[in-house]
Amino acid sequence: MSARTQRATAPWPGLLEKLMGVVRAEFRTALYVPDPDHPVLGRGRCAVTDCDRSPSGNRLCPSHQK
Repeated sequence: MSARTQRATAPWPGLLEKLMGVVRAEFRTALYVPDPDHPVLGRGRCAVTDCDRSPSGNRLCPSHQK
């Protein structure tokens, strides 16, 4: 086995612990869904009352746009 193959398959001890130490708790999930009202990551909410989907155009979600 070449040195390059050994390096590619060698585990990185402690890498996960280091990563978890710097990642905020709110982002430590398998799937992160941002709050629609988040100032940077959010896309807003559909203009229809009680609809929690994100708008795609004209302030309406795709279902209400149809």
